[in-house]
Amino acid sequence: MSKPPSKRSIATKAEVLRLLDGDPTPTKLNAALHELAVWRSALLENTLVAQAGSQIQSGPFAGMIYNTPQTDTCRIARLLGSYETTLFPVIAQIVEDAPPLIIDIGCGDGYYAVGLACCLPDTTIWARDADHGALEQCQALADTNNVHNRVKTGGRLTHADFDICRAQPTTILCDIGGAEAALLDPDRAKGLRRANVLVEVHEGKSPEPVSNKIWYIKTNISNLLANSSSPLEGGCKCDKCVFIS
Repeated sequence: MSKPPSKRSIATKAEVLRLLDGDPTPTKLNAALHELAVWRSALLENTLVAQAGSQIQSGPFAGMIYNTPQTDTCRIARLLGSYETTLFPVIAQIVEDAPPLIIDIGCGDGYYAVGLACCLPDTTIWARDADHGALEQCQALADTNNVHNRVKTGGRLTHADFDICRAQPTTILCDIGGAEAALLDPDRAKGLRRANVLVEVHEGKSPEPVSNKIWYIKTNISNLLANSSSPLEGGCKCDKCVFIS
C-alpha cells in the first residue's frame, strides 16, 4: 500500500497547477519546472540524509557534518560532494598553501568557511556576511564541526580591514552578488595586493587584478558552457537541477 502524499507534495502540485493555468508560456513552464526541481531536490536530500546522515560524502569537504536546513536546491549537491566541482582544483591549492588566514566574504551558511576550517587546522577563517541569519547558520555549523574557535563570524568588511593581508599570507573568497568590484578595489584596499583571491564575478564585470593570483568564476552560463569543464556552474537553480537529475 502506497503512502499518502506529503504536505509538500500536495503543495507543490497545487503551485504547479496554478503556474500552468491558461496558455503555456516559456515563463510559466520554467517556473513550474523550478517548483518540481525544488521538490525533487528535497526528496533526494531527505532520502540521502535518512540513509547516510548529514555528513558530506565526497569532495574536498568529505566527512564534514552539514546539517544546515535546506534553503535552496544546493544542499543535496553539497551533501553528495558534487557542489561547484570546477572549484575543486582551487580548493585543493588553497589547502596545499595552508594560509594562516582565509577571509570568506559572503560566507552564507558557512559551507566554505567551515569546510576549509575542517581541512586546515592551523588556519583562522574570517566568515563575513551582511545577513545576520546567515551568520547564525555559519556559527552553528562551526559549532557542530568543532571549529568554532577558528571561524570568526562578522558583518561587512571595509577597505581598511584588508590591511591585515599585509601581515600574513591570506586567501580571500568573495561572492557578494555583484558588489565585488566596489569592495575589491586595490587602490582603496591596498592590502588586497598581498592576498590570493577567489571571486565569483557577476554580470560579466571583473574587478581589476588585485593580487598574486585571481581565479574568476563567472555566473554567465553561456560563458561557462564555452569555457568551463562543467556546465553545472552558473545558470539558474532550475538548470542545475536538470543537469544533475
